[in-house]
Amino acid sequence: MKYYLKANEALPKGIDRIARRLLDRSYKLLTDNEETPDIAVHEVRKYTKKLRALLQLLSPGMTRKAYRQNDHALRDFARQLNGTRDSATLLASLNHVRQHFKPFLDDSATAPVCEELVRRHETAMRQHQESIDIAGIEDQLQHIAIRLGELDQFDFSLDTLLASLETSYNKGRRSLRALRKSAATEKRNAFRKQVKTLWYQLRLMSQWNPELLSPLIRALGELCELLGKDKDLAELIDILPAIESARENPARIELLYSLAESRRLDLLGQALRLGDELYSRKTGEFMDWFKAIKLEH
Repeated sequence: MKYYLKANEALPKGIDRIARRLLDRSYKLLTDNEETPDIAVHEVRKYTKKLRALLQLLSPGMTRKAYRQNDHALRDFARQLNGTRDSATLLASLNHVRQHFKPFLDDSATAPVCEELVRRHETAMRQHQESIDIAGIEDQLQHIAIRLGELDQFDFSLDTLLASLETSYNKGRRSLRALRKSAATEKRNAFRKQVKTLWYQLRLMSQWNPELLSPLIRALGELCELLGKDKDLAELIDILPAIESARENPARIELLYSLAESRRLDLLGQALRLGDELYSRKTGEFMDWFKAIKLEH
């Protein structure tokens, strides 16, 4: 199901339609048991990020208080779902290292760590299924829907969206410059968040000029994937010392740590090169380009 503003759709109608669909789909995924818990949680977290991106796109037309209240409600809702997703991410990151270095890495070296991460993930899924509060989830989603519905959507215009897009692009440029000065994990994560926000926002507006916007959106998606893998590997590195089998065999932890760090450096290099391409325009030039392609439609 696509979530974007239609080319000839009134803006208030499009905003309401997208928000309702994302909330309805989130509730269905979490309560209907159509998917395994980790997949359902992953999808709902993505829907929540899309809602936050939509909210941020509208923020110039809102009071600071209204924006913060709605954004915090979405953020707090997503944080409740971290358990199964975090454990699945650790396992996926280990498998990424195993596959990437497969010609040089014997599976037996990582098997004990993999087994423990599998056990942790199974425990997280079981705890999620035992503790999930369906009524509480419904109340939270209804509360979020009510808050979003209380916004005066007729205050939002094309100028509102353009102002927010300009801010997002400019923040991305600043985050990229900061990352160039320091490759610390927090700088990488700050850039990743800005890239993801711009990616989601442009996807919302993708139908205004698909031919010209689609290549940029695809490239931003690739950059998000590179930075996301880097973030996940950082989390794996952080947890490795707590793995029982790693404590029993220090050489194993050292090997995995070194390989994961090596892969992070590779991903960072790719991300910086792609980031330089995507943020090569100055903010004013980017906005002039975007306004021009909007007018071409």
